[in-house]
Amino acid sequence: MTPRKSRPYLMRGPPQQTKARPTVLDRPDPRLPELTPRRLTPEEMRHSFFRDDVIDPMLRPVDLCFQRWASNPGSSIVEPGLAQMRFLAGKTGGLPPLADRDIYMVDVALKRANKLRRSITLLWYRSERSTREIASSLGLPRHQAVHEMRMAALNYFNGCFDTMGMRLPAALG
Repeated sequence: MTPRKSRPYLMRGPPQQTKARPTVLDRPDPRLPELTPRRLTPEEMRHSFFRDDVIDPMLRPVDLCFQRWASNPGSSIVEPGLAQMRFLAGKTGGLPPLADRDIYMVDVALKRANKLRRSITLLWYRSERSTREIASSLGLPRHQAVHEMRMAALNYFNGCFDTMGMRLPAALG
């Protein structure tokens, strides 16, 4: 059996002109209203990117875990020298506290973390300081860097909790 030679496909009949498809450069349909989005000011953009509730969905369970951890006074094995930080019972918004075993695991993870990650986490979740105050206490030039460092710390602790075998609470919708 010899292989057949392939032949190019030829469409039968006379050649036909195809219609030009609309592109981005073409005028839109005049029957549709033209919507132009409002331009945000730089301050509005900064505010929308660096709000407290804007967080990566993958990191929401870790954030929720730290919020629940912050509702407990804790065993102070993390930073015994932070006596000036106030206990914030009302900051968690009525979230139930973590179980004792989970509190201990969070404390151990914080103790194993480097000083910067531990400090940013403690200042964010267990103090009433603003981002500007946190930035000045950590020696950061911009207060927006606090949000970036918090996301990096949450990412680190997400991996820590995963390797420790800690089951994180589900994020609230």
